[in-house]
Amino acid sequence: MKLISHALLFCVCLLACKKETNKVDNTTHQITPGSSAMNFSSVSRYAGADYSQAISIGDANQLISSYLSSINYAYNDTTLRSFTFDADTLRSYLNDTTKGKIVTLKLFMAHQPGYVATGNFGKNAGLDSRAITLVLAGLDEENKYIYNRNDEVYEHFMPCPSNCMETAVLLE
Repeated sequence: MKLISHALLFCVCLLACKKETNKVDNTTHQITPGSSAMNFSSVSRYAGADYSQAISIGDANQLISSYLSSINYAYNDTTLRSFTFDADTLRSYLNDTTKGKIVTLKLFMAHQPGYVATGNFGKNAGLDSRAITLVLAGLDEENKYIYNRNDEVYEHFMPCPSNCMETAVLLE
């Protein structure tokens, strides 16, 4: 569950790069544990005030620090901490409208290709960074998948701790 919340936080950060909107909401939203009572309709995409909104760097650091503390990250070199993904690849995918306009990104939890190829198909890997990745796919207004020009989606996320940046939290 924690990994899913990190994936959603990652998605929010990525969408902040370029998201068309008619109204800018600069309010800081209070984060309360267990307060995600969103209703997603299967017919249209959800766009309520509590969906894909920015949070303060302080709130983000608190959430990240809580997770990192929970996995004892200073002494743990296998549990997943974060993912990185190439921004130019994402921009190109989002800006390409040849197959339709992407309005939402869906991040799937997945096993890395190497983990599956070594006979681990269907085996629970927990949050092992050597086994877990994300698969990213775009959705249009009607929640239909939008693939890239080659009818593909994206994987190649770089997991940390295998490929970590200098700092574990965001700087203020």
